[in-house]
Amino acid sequence: MIFSFMQIGVSLSHWNHHAFTNQKNDPDVQIFSRFKNLWSRMFLIRTYANRIYIRNTLRMALGKKLDYPVALPFTEQEIKHLAIFNLALSLLWTIAYLVLIIYNPAMGIICIIIPHILTVLYSSIRSYLEHADTGNELFDNSRTRKNIFFTIFYFGNNYHLEHHLYPRVPCYNLPAVHCFLSENGYFKRNNTHIVGGIMEAYKFATGKYQYPTGY
Repeated sequence: MIFSFMQIGVSLSHWNHHAFTNQKNDPDVQIFSRFKNLWSRMFLIRTYANRIYIRNTLRMALGKKLDYPVALPFTEQEIKHLAIFNLALSLLWTIAYLVLIIYNPAMGIICIIIPHILTVLYSSIRSYLEHADTGNELFDNSRTRKNIFFTIFYFGNNYHLEHHLYPRVPCYNLPAVHCFLSENGYFKRNNTHIVGGIMEAYKFATGKYQYPTGY
């Protein structure tokens, strides 16, 4: 439902992000490391990243190859169908939004434009909260934001370190994974990034903390 957001295009990039987290071949390194301060991260990165995800989706829909080291675990025909479906849904919602804005501008501003602006602002910096100032080793390449606010807001996806360790675990089970690892001393034995406060997490969106460059 988010305007121009192509989930299948993101999925291909994210699949490779997990395969090469914070390393040279990580697509997120190539996207997020170029933005060095809070303002460019909040206002520029979403447009830049979305262009890449839209390009990925269009190429998938046309059955063209994409320059990613690791392919999605689907057949070429399945990927093509998913891309077409994604484009069709995006077009459908865009038309619906335009009709609502034209028919009722006030409702369009309140229900569509303002939520989209807020979504851009908070989603743009999320990757920095999860990966800025981290390394490229297994327990060192991502950050968990252990806070009830984030747990509710992200439905458990704030346990990002655990997500990278066990990407097949559903997000709502990640807090249990965190408890298991903590109780068995894994966090104490490794260089882990775990923060508890809300502002402690958001500080990683600032220019003081840079996204890994892959080297």
